[in-house]
Amino acid sequence: MHLKGIKIIGRIAPTVLYCLGCLLLGICVGLARTPAVSTAKDPILASSAGFFDLGEPEAFETNAPVPREPEKDPGSVETSSNESTGRAVKPSPKLVTYVVQQGDTLSAIARKFDTTPDSIAYINNLSSLDRIVTGTELSIIQGASGVVKRVEPGDTLWDISICYGVSVNDIVEANDILDPNDLREGQLLIIPNAKLTPMPQAKTASRSDTLSWPLSGIISSPFGWRSHPISGDSRYHEGIDIAATSGTPVRAAAAGTVTHASWLGGYGRLVIISHGNGLETRYGHLSSYAVNVGQKVKAGDVVGYVGQSGDATGPHCHFEVRKDGQVQNPRSYLP
Repeated sequence: MHLKGIKIIGRIAPTVLYCLGCLLLGICVGLARTPAVSTAKDPILASSAGFFDLGEPEAFETNAPVPREPEKDPGSVETSSNESTGRAVKPSPKLVTYVVQQGDTLSAIARKFDTTPDSIAYINNLSSLDRIVTGTELSIIQGASGVVKRVEPGDTLWDISICYGVSVNDIVEANDILDPNDLREGQLLIIPNAKLTPMPQAKTASRSDTLSWPLSGIISSPFGWRSHPISGDSRYHEGIDIAATSGTPVRAAAAGTVTHASWLGGYGRLVIISHGNGLETRYGHLSSYAVNVGQKVKAGDVVGYVGQSGDATGPHCHFEVRKDGQVQNPRSYLP
């Protein structure tokens, strides 16, 4: 029995040894073609590497390009989402004041401020596009053609948009309005691309509508757009300011009936006289009154005295003319 087992082992031993030799040869070839691996932190790999010392692995070269981020132009500027589509973001229009220089024309000024001559003429109540006087202060919408609207009591954006034919959204964007329901009385609104319908103009004064000067003095502020002397805002001046010393008598510009003689907001102490046919005159910033409501006056009668009540920086009389409720240029009614 033992002899038979020995014979069997003798027959299979060469086959087993051959298989073990092939296995060892395959392991050696595989290690030779494997990139080097750091074995500093792994004792098992370290011992294996030490046992099979096969030298440096073969280096492999590649011609594949290495991906890189595109370089930025050092002169480029980051753009907004609108700019990335090629659309320039135009800044909101704003109201500015410009003093006419020697040689200026309305067309040249309009080009300078990216607006139109008609818009400048409308806002400043200019009767002619060809005649502007050096030194005149002009209120201009920079960056748009349109008009300027002062918010009156009861005004809403919807009413204003209907009146001027401009969408509510355009008005909101032009004025950077955060809350469309929060309009302030006296607030100036830029109405871009508004229809430039003629402003109420004083008609040529007929003999019956000619008024007398209420006092002698210097016109310190004319009719039309100006920078408000207190707030600095650009506002529409609805009359003329006649400077004089405090206490100077102010006289009725024509015969009529006193309809108001009391304090009224920025006017301070104010006298209003109705002259009939829709004509009315106002005398503001008085220091005191010389008439009462309902009193009949003749042209030249004293109605009050020069002061600086209300929004005034010095003694003067604010003289205002209205026809059918619309403000007029007093100079068109005075001799």
